[in-house]
Amino acid sequence: MKSLKQWFDLPWMQNKTPDDKHFYRRGFTRRYLARKRRLKDLWIGSGILAITFPVPAFLMILALLCCFISFAFLDEYPL
Repeated sequence: MKSLKQWFDLPWMQNKTPDDKHFYRRGFTRRYLARKRRLKDLWIGSGILAITFPVPAFLMILALLCCFISFAFLDEYPL
């Protein structure tokens, strides 16, 4: 019996083996997972800063900066 997730996943999404060249499976490589862990630490640190200094202008700047850093850091487009 298939689970609900398997019914809605596309066939290429069911393969979870890491592959640097594949657009979906590159998210399972060690390098990408290490980047995600670093970004989690960044967001935790910015959350602590947000709790420490609850000024709305500072919170918006901090959130936008963290979003920009996250997108730039996870982007793997070859130059």
